[in-house]
Amino acid sequence: MAGYKYKHSQAFRAVWYSSCLTVVLGMVAWEQVPSNKCVNIGDPVTFKCALSGLTDIFPLWRQLTGTIRTVSDGLQVDLNVCSTCSILNETQGEYFLHISTVNAADAGTWSCSQFGVTPGSQEADLTILDSCSVSISVSGATEDQPKTYTCMSEDTIELSCNLTDCGPSCVDTTWYNGSEVLSTDQTLTLTATPYHNGTVIYCSAYTGDNVLVSSDSIILNIEFAPFSAELVIKADDCPPRYGCDVFANPHPFTSFPKQDFNGSEVKVDRGQPVFCIAENEYGSVSSENIKVPFCLYTGEKIGIGVGVVIIIIIIVLGITVRYAIKKKLPCQKVCDSNTKGKEARKNDSVEVEKA
Repeated sequence: MAGYKYKHSQAFRAVWYSSCLTVVLGMVAWEQVPSNKCVNIGDPVTFKCALSGLTDIFPLWRQLTGTIRTVSDGLQVDLNVCSTCSILNETQGEYFLHISTVNAADAGTWSCSQFGVTPGSQEADLTILDSCSVSISVSGATEDQPKTYTCMSEDTIELSCNLTDCGPSCVDTTWYNGSEVLSTDQTLTLTATPYHNGTVIYCSAYTGDNVLVSSDSIILNIEFAPFSAELVIKADDCPPRYGCDVFANPHPFTSFPKQDFNGSEVKVDRGQPVFCIAENEYGSVSSENIKVPFCLYTGEKIGIGVGVVIIIIIIVLGITVRYAIKKKLPCQKVCDSNTKGKEARKNDSVEVEKA
C-alpha cells in the first residue's frame, strides 16, 4: 500500500512540475524572429531572435542544413563550431546571432529554438548570392538550356527564367531585349515574327538594390518565307550589276529569269528588263520588273572624254589666234601711216627741185 502511495505521489509531482513549467513558460513569447538573408561571401550578417518574459531561459542557435550543428546555447558560442559567430545581447531577451564574415559553409537554414514556447523554433534561410545562377529554358525544346532556339514565324515561344541557389525572395527577374524591358515575371511568352529573327533575349536576376547577380541569354532563330524582294544596284558600272535584296530565313535561292541566271548578282545590259525571284523551303517572292536605264560603256566614256578635250583645245587655239590678230592691227595702222608720210615728204622735195 505504501508503494502504491509512493508511485502515485511521484506521478503527481511530475504532473504538477510539468503543469507549472507550462504555466511559467506560457508567459514567454517571441518578440523578434529571424528573417531570410541574402549576402555575398565575406559579408557580415545578423539574425534577430528575442524573447519576452523570463530572463533565465536560453535559446539555441542551430544550422539545420547538412549536418546539424549547434552554434550557441544562450550567450555561449561554441567557437569550434563557428569561429566567426557571436551573440549580440544589447537588451534583455535578445539573442541575435551575428556572423562577422560569411563563408560558403554558412549557407542554408538557421534556427533559433526555445523549449516550451509556441512555436518551438523560428527559422530563416541564409543565401550566398555568389552561388546564385540564372538559366533560360524553352517549353518544347530538345535541349534543357539552349543558347539558340529555332522555330517558325507565328509559333508561340514560352521561355522560363530558372533560378538556382538564389534563395527565397533574394532576387527579382527581368526579361530584356536590348534596352527594352519585356517582362518582370519569371516566364515570358512571345509570338514569333520575322522581326524577332536574330533577337537576343536576356533574363537577369537583380537584388532589391538593383544589383545584377546573374544573367543568361538566348538567340531566337525564326524561320519564314521570303518577302519584300527588291532589286538593288551592287556596282554602278555599265552594264550595272544588280542584286536581289530580300528578307527571309533560311537564306533564299535567288534567280533572274530574264537573264536566265541563277545567283545573287547579275549584269544587265542597258535598256533590258530585269527582275529577281527569291525562294526557300517556305515560299517565294518576286521583285518589281524594271528596265535598266541608259548608261555609257567605258569605251564610250573615253571617246566622249577625248572629244571634249579636242573641242577645248580648238576653242583655246581660236581664242589665242584671235587675240594675236587683235594685237597686230594697231601696229599695222601706224606702219601704214609712217609710209604715207615718207612718200608725201619725198614728193614735196621733188616738186621743190623742179621749181
